[in-house]
Amino acid sequence: MHFPAEKTFFSHIEYGELIPFADAEWKPVERILLVTGIANPIPLKKHLEQSYAVELLRFPDHHRFTESDIKAIRQKFDTFASRPCAIVTTEKDAVRLQEFSDHSWMQQAPWFYQSMQLRIDRPNDFNELVLQYVTRTNERSR
Repeated sequence: MHFPAEKTFFSHIEYGELIPFADAEWKPVERILLVTGIANPIPLKKHLEQSYAVELLRFPDHHRFTESDIKAIRQKFDTFASRPCAIVTTEKDAVRLQEFSDHSWMQQAPWFYQSMQLRIDRPNDFNELVLQYVTRTNERSR
């Protein structure tokens, strides 16, 4: 199947700031414990490795965190907590971890999530193509 070049678009992830999870305060760190429940955490790990030593604690995609997971995260974090460090997760996983936010350790630990946005090349062309499609579909359904 061949798609015309003007209808072919590429996307990429653009990483933003680390956002505090709960009331964490950012302090310069050397090391990050990256906690993920996503299919492929390697691009995020590589991004963070540009600035930090990163240790990955990987859970299955769409993982529903449990009390024992929180204990495992804490145990891992405690192994290098004497050095300046933080726990980083994805925005998606931060939502899943909110369930445990009333735990005193979760409130005291330096938890952050990595903000990111999906960027599409030629966004104006893409938006125009979508608008044309929606308009045509709308007109046909009348």
